[in-house]
Amino acid sequence: MEFTVREVHSDHIVVDFVNGSWAQVPYKEEINGDKNKLVAEIMSYAPKPVVSWVNQIPLEVGETITHNLILDAGVETGEEPSVLTWEMMRAELYPSVKDQLDAMYWASQGRPELLQEVTDAITEVKRLIPKGTPNMTPEGLHHYLMEQ
Repeated sequence: MEFTVREVHSDHIVVDFVNGSWAQVPYKEEINGDKNKLVAEIMSYAPKPVVSWVNQIPLEVGETITHNLILDAGVETGEEPSVLTWEMMRAELYPSVKDQLDAMYWASQGRPELLQEVTDAITEVKRLIPKGTPNMTPEGLHHYLMEQ
């Protein structure tokens, strides 16, 4: 994934990704001037693959959502990306625990549609990543999800 540095501040960097998205990336002390570490941190904010249930998420225009799945880990740093088990892949793709709890609360208040959306999202992840899915790199997962 390619990006362009738009702004550099003492505590963060703003970058634009080639797909038109952007990120404000905090500058962490442990980066300590290391370009490879900084690029790896920026890439953790890179756009993630779209799965079929993403259009069901109740978001408003202008909201910014960050997901922690690092698809291109190691590509810019020259390090070998880690290997993900099917459990790790599912954990990264499931709706957040916060979203799941929020949906349960609203269901108890008479709004079950949010809980149904979370349930549908989990069902979709389980379909995409069944138990026993072979281990793969984050980049391999990215390619696998894009083919689905």
